[in-house]
Parts: sequence; C-alpha cells; structure tokens
Amino acid sequence: MPTTSKKKEKKQHQQQHNLASRAKEFESKEKEFEGRAIELELTEKRLKGRMKDVKSKEKQFEVRAKELESKEKLFESRMKEVELKEKEIEGQMQKLKSKRDEFEGQVKEFELEKKHFESKVKELKSKEMQFGGRVKVLESKEKEVVFEDEVKELGTKMEHFEGWVKELSTKHRFFESRVKELGSKLKQHEGRVKEFQSKEEELKGRVREFESKEKEFEGRVKEFESKEMEFKDRVREFEVKRMEMHLKELKSKENLLEAQVKDLESMQNEFDGELKEIELRENQYEALMKSFQRGN
Repeated sequence: MPTTSKKKEKKQHQQQHNLASRAKEFESKEKEFEGRAIELELTEKRLKGRMKDVKSKEKQFEVRAKELESKEKLFESRMKEVELKEKEIEGQMQKLKSKRDEFEGQVKEFELEKKHFESKVKELKSKEMQFGGRVKVLESKEKEVVFEDEVKELGTKMEHFEGWVKELSTKHRFFESRVKELGSKLKQHEGRVKEFQSKEEELKGRVREFESKEKEFEGRVKEFESKEMEFKDRVREFEVKRMEMHLKELKSKENLLEAQVKDLESMQNEFDGELKEIELRENQYEALMKSFQRGN
C-alpha cells in the first residue's frame, strides 16, 4: 500500500509539473502574442507616418498648383497688355498710313501744278520769243518809219510779261522747295512706318513666343494634373491596400486569439478533468486510509 501511495503521489506530482509547464507555455505564447500586437501597432504608426508624408506632399502639390495658377493669371494679364499695345500700334499705323496717303496726294497735286506751271513757262518763253521777234521787226521798221506808240506799248507788255515770268519762276521754286520738303517729310513718315512695322514684327514675335510659352505652360499644367491624378490614385490604392492589410492582420489576430482561447479552454477543461480525477483519487485514498485505520 505505501508503494501504491508513492506511485500516486509521483503521478500527481508529474501531472502538476505538466500543468505548470503547459501554463508556462501558455504564458510564453501570450507574451509572443503581445509582442506581435506591439509590432502591429508599430507598423500601424509607421503607416500613419507615411500617410502624413503623403498628405504633406499633396499639400505641396496644391501649393505648386496655386503658384502655377497665379503665374497663368499673370501671363494672361501680360498677354492682354501686349494685345492692347498691339491695337494701339495698329491704330498709330493706320494714322500714319492715312497721313502718308494724304502727303502722297499733296505731292501728286504739287507735281501736277508743277507740270502745269512748267507748261505755262514754256508757253511764256515761246510768247517771249514771238514778242522778241516782233520787237526786232518793229525796231527794223522804226529805222524806216517811226512807230513810237507801238514800240512803247510793246515795251510795256514786255515788262509786264517779264514780271509775270519772274513771278512764275518764284512760284516754281517755291513749289519745288515745297515738294522737296514734302518728300523729306514723306521719307520721315516712311521711316517711322518702317520703325512701327519693325516694332509690330517684334511684338508679333513676342506674342508668338508668349503663345509658345503658353502652350508649354498648358502642357506642363496638364502633365502636373496627370501626375496629381496618378498620385491621388496611388494614395487611394495605398490606403485601400493599407486598410486591407490592416483588416487581414486584425482577422489573423482574431483567428489567433480564437485559436489561443480554444487552446486555453481545452487546457482548462483538461486541467479541470485532471483536478477532478486527482480529487477523486484523493477521496478514494482518504477512504482507503480510513478503512485501513479502522481495520487496525
């Protein structure tokens, strides 16, 4: 009987040792689970940090977009100024062309008057030659017969004719100087017209340059918008993946907890069964001991 009692005690001791080792194993698994939970929290914090970086970059993109919008508005205002200047220059060009046409008309008019006066001068010179011939004839006749009255009349007409010729010559010189002056002014206006045309070409070149820059700017804006959309899509994709990973981790964590709970419940049931068995054996042992004592 003592040998049987020792075996039972040894068995009970072994069972208690097994329960203690399983309890330690459970504590180790619980610590491992806590470590994994901490690791998951750190991963979540890192993901939140990365999300903050993503939001910060998104804000930087928004700031750059606003800067681009501001530059676009400035460019549009400068284009409007260029258009206004171009219209102003076009108005000045029209005025200059009108003045040039007016001067050309005056020059043509003076040239016609000049030709008219030249024809009159030729006519007067022809008449002068005729009068000169008549004077010579009269002078020759005067030697033969005295025609004093006729000679005086012809002399008066000759003086009047010479005065008229001088007056026409003066007007002719005046018109020539006037034509030269108008020609000089016309050249000046043509020079100004060429200068304005040069400025107009320069402005057109600047407008073309602005249009080219505007197209380039629009291309950059479209590229930026495309990159922004791509970035937002990537952010949304990243958020979806992060949430999916988080849900998977939570599901895995839940499954692990459920499995551990089941293990603990199973261990608890097994432990309770072993305790009941130990209590039953202890009761049997006590009954045997009492029976043995009564027999003695």
